Amino acid sequence: MLLACIDLLRDFWKTNGDENDRSVLQVVENGKRRLRVRVFVEKHPDFERSDGQTVERARLRFQARPPDDEHIGLGAMKCGAICELEEELTAWLAKQQVR
Repeated sequence: MLLACIDLLRDFWKTNGDENDRSVLQVVENGKRRLRVRVFVEKHPDFERSDGQTVERARLRFQARPPDDEHIGLGAMKCGAICELEEELTAWLAKQQVR
């Protein structure tokens, strides 16, 4: 699911999630894998500061469309890690015979 959306991951990572305060909604389709993924930006409470204020960060949320129901939310750092490992992940999936 994540490799099918690698361009969105890369864009989110490069902007550090800062430019994505708007509600971006896209549906990514990969016919070869029969996969449809709904991708959108959501605000997620990241941590609480010493003054008690909760700081929210933008995260990309990936929601597989039916019949699948997997989902995951990723911040900019994890998006960057996945982008850096794109070739290795692709090779690993090929070795596992995952289409």
